[in-house]
Amino acid sequence: MVVVVAILGGAAAFVALRDSGSGACSDRADMQVFDGDDVDGMIAEGAVERWCLDVRADDTPLRVRVYGGNLDTTLALLDDTDAEVVFNDDTHGLDPEVFATLDAGEYTLEVAAWSATASGFYSMAVALGDDALDADLFSDGSATTTVPTGPTTTMQRPTTTLPTPTTTPPTAAVGCDGVPELGIGEDAVGFVPEEGVDRWCLQVEGGSQRVVVRVYGSIDTDDDGFAGIDPDFVDTTLRLVDAFGEELRFNDDTHGFDPEVSAELEPGTYFLEVESWSFSESGDYRIEIRSV
Repeated sequence: MVVVVAILGGAAAFVALRDSGSGACSDRADMQVFDGDDVDGMIAEGAVERWCLDVRADDTPLRVRVYGGNLDTTLALLDDTDAEVVFNDDTHGLDPEVFATLDAGEYTLEVAAWSATASGFYSMAVALGDDALDADLFSDGSATTTVPTGPTTTMQRPTTTLPTPTTTPPTAAVGCDGVPELGIGEDAVGFVPEEGVDRWCLQVEGGSQRVVVRVYGSIDTDDDGFAGIDPDFVDTTLRLVDAFGEELRFNDDTHGFDPEVSAELEPGTYFLEVESWSFSESGDYRIEIRSV
């Protein structure tokens, strides 16, 4: 059988139900509710109240609303296998309401407190049939029946006030801070360690400049610097960061496995970080910086 389900105020859902079981309605609930009923109940702390509902014909509209007063309640509709057909929490303030079009069978309505430590009284109104959508179920925001009075313990939803973040602004590096310096128009040979980073410092002076930084990871080095292609090259990545450590550019493979970044830089201190792409490789590379 197929049931079309919707929650008022929410999006529609379509739920396929299994064939009706053989269990009696009274086996799954202590109380029974009928079309047009306004019933009263009490939820004990940590407990759930179950109401049995017998639907006699296919394609029967159902609408159920719970009014909890100061008690924040939830409402679930289950089929005869105890599978959830529809659930709602807060349609009217803290009060739930559900709507479903049901096939013939036995169903269970479960009313519970949103908080497991809350308890109290509630009223529930049920409408079945073609007039269910137009039924007056506490439509003015208050129960059309009087909610029984009695001791009520209500646990409101937790309201956590988040502290204002007190983060310390990052401190800019003073000069190159011991990191090897590489100027615009220069190149150098570096070494990427396993699971490590090789860093270079770049100082931009005399106005903004557009710089291009390229790394060559496939070279052989000699005493004079570099010469030739290394078949056992290292696949590198390149990151440009400012004096605060904020990433400005990152690149992996612009030229084969070699990275390149470009940026318009204002006067100041910057750092270039060269890493192995796999973190498990190590090897020599060449880095060059030019102005364009």
